[in-house]
Amino acid sequence: MISKHFLNALKHRAYIAYQHLKSGDFNSIIKGFVAHIYSNETSYGLELFPDTLTANQLAENSLRIRHFNLEDINALKENMRHIRLVEEDIPTCYIAETKNHVPVFRQWVFKSTENERIQNYFGPIFPKLDNNEALLEGGFTHPNHRGQSIMAKSILNIMNLTLIKTPNVLSLL
Repeated sequence: MISKHFLNALKHRAYIAYQHLKSGDFNSIIKGFVAHIYSNETSYGLELFPDTLTANQLAENSLRIRHFNLEDINALKENMRHIRLVEEDIPTCYIAETKNHVPVFRQWVFKSTENERIQNYFGPIFPKLDNNEALLEGGFTHPNHRGQSIMAKSILNIMNLTLIKTPNVLSLL
């Protein structure tokens, strides 16, 4: 029997493909298809001690962190990547933006309070989180802003805002 999760994922991929076809963007469909066929994805774990963040590290970061809103859909030119997380209202997504309010990075932070929703959405591919753990998912930097340490600075700020001041293990997927 085919699971509901699998059918939802298939429906989502068909919708995204349809949107690309409708706009005449065949390259994105082919690239996505080839990338998944030849994918050799690896997950990394990172142990972070937020108490060790220095004032200088945070001061040099001019990015503003805010909650994601619907106007941010595809603002990063990500071809509707992770739209199902938005449609399923999976919390909590953050946007990093410049001083001029230009979105440059997006990141979901899942906490242990969301274990049931995470498991229902992703199935067994993500571990259940302990109380002192968080999972980062869907990180994406706008193509025009890559190579500027935006991801690192954004994650630093997001973790400083959202995670308790004890060691936390994060999974970067």
